[in-house]
Amino acid sequence: MVQKLLEAIQKDNLEEVKEMIREKPELLNLRNQTGQSPVLTAIYNGASHSLEFLLEKKIPLDIFEAAAAGKLSRVKELVELNPSFVLEYANDGFTALGLASYLGHKDIVEYLIENGADINSTSKNSMKVMPLHSAVATKKVDIAELLLKNGAQVNAKQDSGWTPLHEAAMNGQLEMLQLLIRYGANTTLKKDDGETALDVALRQDHIEVAELLRV
Repeated sequence: MVQKLLEAIQKDNLEEVKEMIREKPELLNLRNQTGQSPVLTAIYNGASHSLEFLLEKKIPLDIFEAAAAGKLSRVKELVELNPSFVLEYANDGFTALGLASYLGHKDIVEYLIENGADINSTSKNSMKVMPLHSAVATKKVDIAELLLKNGAQVNAKQDSGWTPLHEAAMNGQLEMLQLLIRYGANTTLKKDDGETALDVALRQDHIEVAELLRV
């Protein structure tokens, strides 16, 4: 039944979600076999209608749900209760800092850093991403800069050898690219397949980005 609910949430089928919750309210607090929650499922899938409905139910969010949903007051409440939450990993391998960085919640990123979160923690899943990788992937320049100011490793590699610079080149993010270079990004680093950030930019026809990387 939990899996069926999560599938309805993924499709943002609000009426089906409401019906299942009406019949079995306990589903709100259950997880599937991998530990995925209804709230995180809604956030990950951009299911805005389902997410709004779920949050209206006043579910006691855990640290990962709160960080992903942008609920700073709940994050503070949980960290004050247990400071070690800032270092823990969700069942899908991400930290609260990684989730907040990916989803663009700068106030939560700031709070977690101030309270001891590991800026260079690597996700415990196949992606092997740090918070900086996550911020770059979703074009969050302000968060990337905040992470870099606080010691994020600008040349850190994720799965397949991708660096933040490779990701910025792939997305054609000129402003992000300039930021990374200012903080010491190495333009000569190669992914596992031998591509530099310049190679990636050229492959994607990002001419202005490629010109910057040629300098």
